[in-house]
Amino acid sequence: MKNVLILSSSYGEGHQQVAKAIAEKIKAQDQSCNPIIIDFIAWSHPLLFRTIQHFYLNSVKLFPSLYGYVFQKTRYSNSSSKRLNWLISSEMDRMLQLIKEVKPTLIVSTFPYPEAILSRLKELNLINIPTITSLTDYTDHSSWINQFTDHYLVGSHSVRKNLQKKGVPLSKITVSGIPVKSEFLQQYSVEELQVKHGIDPKIPTLLLMGGGCGLFGQNLKILDKIEEIETSLQIIIVCGHNQKLFHRLKKRIVNSKHRIILKKYVTYVNELMAISDLLITKPGGVTSSEAIAMDLPMLLIDPLPGQEEDNASFLTEAGIAILATCHDDLKPTLNELITNKEKLILMQMKAKQLKSSLVSLDILKRYLQLGTMRSIEQRLYDNQGEMVVYAK
Repeated sequence: MKNVLILSSSYGEGHQQVAKAIAEKIKAQDQSCNPIIIDFIAWSHPLLFRTIQHFYLNSVKLFPSLYGYVFQKTRYSNSSSKRLNWLISSEMDRMLQLIKEVKPTLIVSTFPYPEAILSRLKELNLINIPTITSLTDYTDHSSWINQFTDHYLVGSHSVRKNLQKKGVPLSKITVSGIPVKSEFLQQYSVEELQVKHGIDPKIPTLLLMGGGCGLFGQNLKILDKIEEIETSLQIIIVCGHNQKLFHRLKKRIVNSKHRIILKKYVTYVNELMAISDLLITKPGGVTSSEAIAMDLPMLLIDPLPGQEEDNASFLTEAGIAILATCHDDLKPTLNELITNKEKLILMQMKAKQLKSSLVSLDILKRYLQLGTMRSIEQRLYDNQGEMVVYAK
C-alpha cells in the first residue's frame, strides 16, 4: 500500500471536508493507495489543541472585524506573514516524526500551515516527497504560498491568476474547483427524494445552512424576514451539531406560516440540496462548491470579512449566487428569486458553465507516480548503506 498523507485542520469544517474528498478521489484513482487524514495541530499539540481551537473559533465569531483586518494584513507576503510562517516552521521536528511514522508517497495539505513546514523541510533537503496544496476558498492568501510546494489546486481561474502574480508558476497551478465528495457529483431522482423526505413538489423549497455560529449568529432575524414572505414556502433548516440552536428554533417555528423542517446534523446534505430550489447560506468555500456541483442557486448572507467576502464576490460575479448585503435586503431579494424561475434557471446554467471550465484531479496521479519513483530511489540508497541525498 502507498500511504498518502493528507494534512488538514478542524479549524473550520471545510478543511476536513476537502481532505475527505481528496482521500476519496485518490482511492478511486489507485486502489493501492492508503489515504491517511491527520489534523496536524491536534496531532502535534493534543493538550493545547482544544484551547487553541476554542480561541480561534470564538475570535472569528466575536471579533469578525479584527479577523478581517488580520486576514488583509497578511494577504501579501510581508513581515507579519513571514513571522507567522516562522512560528509554524518551528514545528519541523514534529512534522519529521509524523513523516517517519506514516512514510507517505505523497503529501496533500488542505490547511496552509502544515505546508509551510513541509516547504521549509524541502528547502533544507530533509525530505523530497511531492507536496500538493488544495486551497479551500475562492481566494488567495500569502499563508497558502510556499516556495517548495510542488503543486496547487485552486477553485477558480481568478485565483490562478492571483497566485501567478504572487510568483507561483502557472505550471504549478490546476484549476480543479474546490474538491467535493462524489455524492455531490451524482445524478439523483428528485421525485424519489421528495417522497423520501416528505417534500411537496408544488411548493418552493429553501435549504438553510450555517449553524448557530454562522448563518443565525446571535439572533433569528433571518427567520423574521422569511416569515414576511407571502408565498407559501417549505424550509429545511440544518442546525448541525448546534443543539442549542435546534431547541430555540423548535420553539420558534410552531406558529410559522411556512412549513419548516428542522434537522440536526445530517449525513445526506447532498439529498437535501437535490430537492431544494435555493440555498440560503454563508459563503463558505466548501458549502458553496457542493452547491455548484449540484447546480443549486445560492442566496448569500452575512459573509465574514476575509475569505468569505472574497467567496461572495466570486460567486456573485460568476452569476451563481446573489448577496443580500443586509437582513433588510433579504425579503425583496428572496421574493424576486422565488417568483422568477427564469432567474433560478439562469443561475443553474452558470453553475454548469463553471463546472465545465474545471480540470479533473488527475494531476494527483502524476505526483503519486513521482512520489513512488522517489521512494524507490531512496530505498536503493538505503540498501547500499549510503547517505540519502534528497533532490529539490
